[in-house]
Amino acid sequence: MQHTKSDAGYPDIRLAWYILAVLALAAVVSHIDRMILSLVVEPIKSDLGLSDIEISLLQGFSFAIFFSLAGVPLARLADRKNRIYLVAGGMVLWSIMTAACGLATNFTELFIARVGVGIGEAALIPATISLMPDLFPKRFLGRANALFAVGAGMGTGLAMLVGGWLLLTLAPLDFSEWGDRFNQPWRLLFMIVGIPGPILAVILLVTVREPKRLAPQAAVQTRMDWQVLRDFAGANTKTLVTMIFGFLTASMVFSGWLAWTPTFLVRTYGIPITEAASQLGFVVLGFGLLGNLCGGFMADYLFGKGYKDASFRMAVLIMLLMAVCASIAAHMPSSMAAVAFIGPLFFLGACLSVLPPLSFQLMTPAPILSQVFALFQLLVVGVSYGLGPTLVAFVNEHVVSDGGKLGQALFVVSLLGLIPSAFALWIGASAFRKSLDATETRQASETR
Repeated sequence: MQHTKSDAGYPDIRLAWYILAVLALAAVVSHIDRMILSLVVEPIKSDLGLSDIEISLLQGFSFAIFFSLAGVPLARLADRKNRIYLVAGGMVLWSIMTAACGLATNFTELFIARVGVGIGEAALIPATISLMPDLFPKRFLGRANALFAVGAGMGTGLAMLVGGWLLLTLAPLDFSEWGDRFNQPWRLLFMIVGIPGPILAVILLVTVREPKRLAPQAAVQTRMDWQVLRDFAGANTKTLVTMIFGFLTASMVFSGWLAWTPTFLVRTYGIPITEAASQLGFVVLGFGLLGNLCGGFMADYLFGKGYKDASFRMAVLIMLLMAVCASIAAHMPSSMAAVAFIGPLFFLGACLSVLPPLSFQLMTPAPILSQVFALFQLLVVGVSYGLGPTLVAFVNEHVVSDGGKLGQALFVVSLLGLIPSAFALWIGASAFRKSLDATETRQASETR
C-alpha cells in the first residue's frame, strides 16, 4: 500500500499510518474509559443504592448527550484549528474525569464525572474524521476507518478483560484505611484506567505534527457558517434522513447490548462478573477487531468494483443479520451458548461502525466534514447511546416480565430497532448514489 504519483501532496504513507495508529490507540483508551462502567453495574448499584434506570442514565444519557453536544463546537475547531492539540487536550480531560468516577459517593457526582468523560472524548472522533482525508487518498479511506475503528473494538474488549482481571486482583485487598472514597475495588478500577490517557497525550504531542490540509476549498474558505451547512443538508435531504434514521435505530440497539451484556449474563445465568468479563472480553476483542477490519476492507473492495453505495448495501445486510443473532443470543440456555451468538453480533456491530464515517467522508466537502459528522453524532450517537441503555432498562422493568434478567428486553429492543433500520437504508441507497455523483462533479470542477 504505497502512494502513487497521483497522490502528490499526501504525507509519506508510513507517517500517515503511524499517525492513524496513535489515534487508534487513543480510541482504545477512550473506549476502555467509556465502557468500564458496564462491568461494575452490580457493585455500583449496591454501594450507591441505584436503580437500573439510574444506571442506564450513567451508561448512556450522561455520557452520550454531552459527548454529542460538545462534538459540534469541537468539530468547528477541528475544521479550523490544530487537530493534534485538540485530541491531546481531550485525552487529558476524559482521563481525569474517568478517575473522578471512582471518587463519586452518589448518583449526582457520578453523573457529573461521566459528563466530563463524554465532553473529553468528543474531541477525538471529529478531529480524526477530519484528519483522514489529509493523510490518505480516497482508495485507502475504508481501511483507514477500519484501523481507527479497531481501537474502539479493542477498547471494549480490553475493558472486559483488563477490568475483570483488575477486579479479581483488587477484590481481596482492604482499602478501608484510605477512606470511604477508596473502600471498593470498583473505585480503584476507575482510577487505574484513567492513567494511560495523559501518557498517550504526551506521546501524540511529541511525535506527531498537524498535517497540511489538502482539500482545495480549505485554502479558500477557512470559516464556515450555518448557511453552508443548510445548503449541504438541503441538497442531500433524503440521503441524510435515511442515514440518520437507519444508523440511529441500529446504534440504539447496539448500545443497549454494549451496556447490558455483562449484567445480562450475570443475572440470567448466575455467573460471577469476573467470569462474564472473561467470556465477553475475548469474544468482543476477537470478533470486534475482525469486524472492524472486514467492514473497512469490504467497503474498499466493493467501492473499487464500482458499487458507489457499498456502505449502504453492507449496512442493510449487516442489520438484518444482527437482528437474527440478537434474537437467538437472548434466548440461549447457557452463558456460553449466549456468548456464541453475542460474538457474531459484536462482529457485525463492528463492521457497521466503519460505515457512517466512510459515507460522510465520500459525500461531504472537506471544510465542513467535521461539523457535518458532529451534527450526525449529535443526532445519532446522542439519541441512540443516550437512550439505548435506558430503553432496555425501561422495557425490562415495565414491558416484559423475565425477572429482571434482561433477555426479553434485549430481544424486543433488537427487533424493533434493526428491521426498520435496514429498511430505511435500503430506501436511501439511490439518494446516496446521487449525493456521491454531485460530490464527484463538484470536486472535478474545483480541480480544473
